[in-house]
Amino acid sequence: MKWFKRAGVLVFSLLLRLPFVHGEPIKLKKSASSGVASFYADKFNGRRTANGERFSNQGFTAAHNTLPLGTVVKVTNEQNGKTVFVRITDRLARTNHRMIDLTQRAARELGFLHKGVAHVKLEISKGEDLADTFRSSWLRPFYWGNA
Repeated sequence: MKWFKRAGVLVFSLLLRLPFVHGEPIKLKKSASSGVASFYADKFNGRRTANGERFSNQGFTAAHNTLPLGTVVKVTNEQNGKTVFVRITDRLARTNHRMIDLTQRAARELGFLHKGVAHVKLEISKGEDLADTFRSSWLRPFYWGNA
């Protein structure tokens, strides 16, 4: 009976990691789009995201309203050219008119943590883009946050 419970827990945890889609996703036009980015407040640390994970401001995740959960996006700060890869794990509030909400760590990497907002370009990432990112072994444990 113990193995049955363990198998159920394993299946359930795997299902939580599947990219769920809420409604019809709208694809980025020409696979790139520009808009305003902001970052999460500290009060959201530890709360559940739309895909069921616990949120951490130390990861590289983001909230977006139309992209499917689990999508990896390349975010580029248009002012300074800095780039990060984030995974969409949450949805924005309906009253939020910004394009994307990033973790504080991603905002720091992009260079707008003290400004609060930045104009960014989003591109849906392809697998070969991530290969360069994961060559940095120090980044690997932090890339997906608590996942």
